[in-house]
Amino acid sequence: MANSPEQLVRSPLLLREVNERIAEIASSSVGDPPEFLCECSRNHCEETIALSLPEYERVRSSSNLFVILPAPYFRRFADNVAVKAFVDGVTAAATGAIAGAAVVLGRRAIVDLPTAAIALGTLAVLTWVRRVPEPVVILAAGALGLALAR
Repeated sequence: MANSPEQLVRSPLLLREVNERIAEIASSSVGDPPEFLCECSRNHCEETIALSLPEYERVRSSSNLFVILPAPYFRRFADNVAVKAFVDGVTAAATGAIAGAAVVLGRRAIVDLPTAAIALGTLAVLTWVRRVPEPVVILAAGALGLALAR
């Protein structure tokens, strides 16, 4: 059965009240971000989303904003061939743009044998070594660049 207009308004407002109580409790505790309830108007929605208190306060700052997890709305498009083709095209374009930027930056940054060695070493680490955070690789490459410059 479809939701009545009153239910469509009352459900998010009731969930907002519950989330306000969650925020009150979370403000007096330390730990992981609290799990807020999705404030959508779908019947039987039990989705939650972890938000920090400042993030929730930003949503709460306007009575027109609600915490809504969009995944259920996107699922209906998951098997749509046109949407998949669009996403594939956007992904390919973004990959091309990133690769193009890498080429431009590489031409400007790789100017001699030491910088070429650092670039190839960095590429090798990022390609074959698993779970190395990029900031660690960047700091190590910077330290190596400093050491080679002396």
